[in-house]
Amino acid sequence: GTTLTSTSTGLTNFGSATADGDATITAGTLTFADLASTGGSIAITAGDVTGTTLNAANAVTIGAASIDIATLTAGTTLTTTSSGTTLFGDATTGGNASVTADSLTFDTLTSTGGNIAIDVTNATTGATLTADGSVLIDSGTIDITTLTAGTTLTSTSTGLTNFGSATSGDDATITAGTLTFTDLASTGGSIAITAGDVTGTTLTAADAVTIGATSIDIATLTAGTTLATTTSGATILGAATSGGDASITAASLDFDTLASTTGSVTLAVTGATTGTTLTAGTAIAIDSGSLVLGLATAGTTLASTTSGATSITTATSVGAMTLAAGTTLDFDSLTSSAGGIQAAAGGALAGTTVDAATAVLLTADSVDIDTLTAGTTLASTSTGATRYGTATAGSTMTITTGGALDFLSLASGGNFQATVGTAMTGSQLTSGAGVAITTGSLDIATLDAATTLAIDSAGTAILGIATSGDSATITADSLDFGTLASGAAVFITVANATTGTTLDAATAITIDSGSLALDLASAGTTLATTTSGATRITTGTAGGTMTLAAGTTLDFGSLASGADILATAGTALTGTTLTAAGAAALDAATIDIATLDAGTTLVSTSSGATIFGSATSGGDATITADSLAFDTIGSAAGDIVITVAGDTTT
Repeated sequence: GTTLTSTSTGLTNFGSATADGDATITAGTLTFADLASTGGSIAITAGDVTGTTLNAANAVTIGAASIDIATLTAGTTLTTTSSGTTLFGDATTGGNASVTADSLTFDTLTSTGGNIAIDVTNATTGATLTADGSVLIDSGTIDITTLTAGTTLTSTSTGLTNFGSATSGDDATITAGTLTFTDLASTGGSIAITAGDVTGTTLTAADAVTIGATSIDIATLTAGTTLATTTSGATILGAATSGGDASITAASLDFDTLASTTGSVTLAVTGATTGTTLTAGTAIAIDSGSLVLGLATAGTTLASTTSGATSITTATSVGAMTLAAGTTLDFDSLTSSAGGIQAAAGGALAGTTVDAATAVLLTADSVDIDTLTAGTTLASTSTGATRYGTATAGSTMTITTGGALDFLSLASGGNFQATVGTAMTGSQLTSGAGVAITTGSLDIATLDAATTLAIDSAGTAILGIATSGDSATITADSLDFGTLASGAAVFITVANATTGTTLDAATAITIDSGSLALDLASAGTTLATTTSGATRITTGTAGGTMTLAAGTTLDFGSLASGADILATAGTALTGTTLTAAGAAALDAATIDIATLDAGTTLVSTSSGATIFGSATSGGDATITADSLAFDTIGSAAGDIVITVAGDTTT
């Protein structure tokens, strides 16, 4: 039990000091080789303290201007003045350790049975810091190679906090001006970091990781993660893998791999978000000024601001996918294997493949997709153009665009409904059920399904080949087709000209058009043109009653009906061959038919002339005309009654 006192200028030097009780030393300068209190504490007050081994059964308290001890053992409290330096070679303590110094340097500082508390004005530098309990460091700058324990680190706003490797069995809390680390881990708890700049290689936590910094650059990040940077900051991640939810708020974000294997990923980025692979066990939500991703996997929600561009190389989702871009959305492949896809772009939406288990809803100024698969609803703004390479849907497909729609092949396993503001152009349109199209102008090479087409007064409807298993209804300003066929009826209403090669219907054909030019009409047929229109048919064959009405002229090559033929023309009715199983009734100002075959009733107006090349009928023939000229008129089985200019001959 020893009390040693030297003057302020004195030097107190021990080779070996052993005490069975408390030891108290006051000296100007203290130097020792081995200082031990085997049964009590050691308290030292000196200017400078230098020693090799300091060992106490109880607490060690040192107050000195500078402290340099190679090996320190016991619960330890060290205090230096504001100008002092505290230096340890190796410090091992069985209780709590408390160090207060102007600056602190150590090789190994360990508290095997308690906590370590360090309060250093300037720099704290060390190789290995280990505590069984918590480690609390408040220092201007901190540079520790290996840190082990539940850890709270604080550096000033200008400070640099640098770790080589930091491993903690409890929660880790770090506040620094700048934080740089190689390996920072909390194996049993969370990591919370507040710093200006955070740079590191590997950050691992058993629980959540929370980082608030001006800039963040981490190669590998593992844990449930929350990252926040200031508006001027950039967040860069090499690879981030998390077992919980990941939430990142940044001015800009760049990553190689960002993954939350069992939770969600939420990104709020003011500027650009750039990444190679983004994976989440549940939802991905991104709100960013601009977005460029290599791959996004999970139920995905992507949103960029009104100024942003969203580009996705490949996105595969097991849930519903929602994409929103302020300007353009560009992708290679979008897939939602268990849900729908909703994509909205302020400007253009361009992509190679869209595949969804349910509905696809796309909204953009312009849409350009090569292959589209799903029950699909497409909508673009009034200025937009929608273009597809190939679109195949297993259910009803609905397309609405304010601008134009251009496609190679569109197919629906159910209905197909399209409303197009300007022009609709396509090669192949196929539907399992009805097709309803409303557009300014229409040009389709091949149309297959029950079809309803409507275009506005300025439009032109052009069909190369249209085949339908149900009724076809077309309303257009003008209509031009190669082949138009229906397994049921065909209804056509055209303000101006209707032109076509082949028109075929299983039941009735009804046409109301300004003018009509057909190569062939098949079925029970009703054709009507306006008062200014001319109707021309090269060959018309119908299995039922045929009714023709033309405002001006009706001209045909061959007209045949399995029942009656009823034809009315405002001016002239001209034809080569007219054949009907029943009666033929013709009413026109002038009638000129080369061959007429059927029970026939012909009526022309008072100014008209009725001219036949050859007329043969199996029933009664009744002709009323202003004048009549013919080569041969025959009624093989009945009467012929002719009334010309009031005179009747039977």
